[in-house]
Amino acid sequence: MARRLPIRGPAGAILRGKADPRLLRDELLCEIFAAAVAAAPSAMAMMTLERRYSYREVDLFATAIAKGLVERGVGPAMSSVSGWRAGRSC
Repeated sequence: MARRLPIRGPAGAILRGKADPRLLRDELLCEIFAAAVAAAPSAMAMMTLERRYSYREVDLFATAIAKGLVERGVGPAMSSVSGWRAGRSC
């Protein structure tokens, strides 16, 4: 019988759901997303009330935003801070 969580994952993250060590991944979110883009670029990645976005489209939007931030001097240095605010819905 599968044990239910919460359990502590890597770096103290709290995970909820089936307790299965195979589900713990040592990857960055950007790596997971890049693999999804490569595997199924036309698959639906997200949707709003107005439309659906493929993984390819989201990747292109994210790349354009990242390039714009770099052009404005945002980078990996500790003195370079930026933020993103967006609404949430369920």
